[in-house]
Amino acid sequence: MNYKNIKIQKKHDFATNEPNESDLQEILDALNKGDFTARTEFPSENHPYKEPCLTYEDHCHATARKFSESNQTLKVVSGYLITCQTDRVTLQSHSVVRDIKTNTIWELMAPMYPLDKHKFIEHSPEIRGYDLIAECCNHNCQ
Repeated sequence: MNYKNIKIQKKHDFATNEPNESDLQEILDALNKGDFTARTEFPSENHPYKEPCLTYEDHCHATARKFSESNQTLKVVSGYLITCQTDRVTLQSHSVVRDIKTNTIWELMAPMYPLDKHKFIEHSPEIRGYDLIAECCNHNCQ
């Protein structure tokens, strides 16, 4: 796929640094290269990790941060969930965790963001809370 005209679609209340033109171009390049990161669904039981105290209101960024703070081997990975639509692709700001011993990327919110429906692109942890949108060059992303 070839994508173009990437831009900010939405800024969330918890947003950090706004992506600049260079950041947007880097994300667009990764999208066009298909530079996706494989995620694995976090097991609901029988795992070696300490589970932090989570609230219903915790979004993916807070959940990833809390898991990272509770487990020395887990580090927050920021990026975007990719959702293809007919003529565009949306990139939703998202965080997961990486186990630094096994290099496994754990999707902590798989029921909300199924692995088979969303691809993931890693990006700078300084940029969170901005959803993006890009057009498909051939007007058909499916």
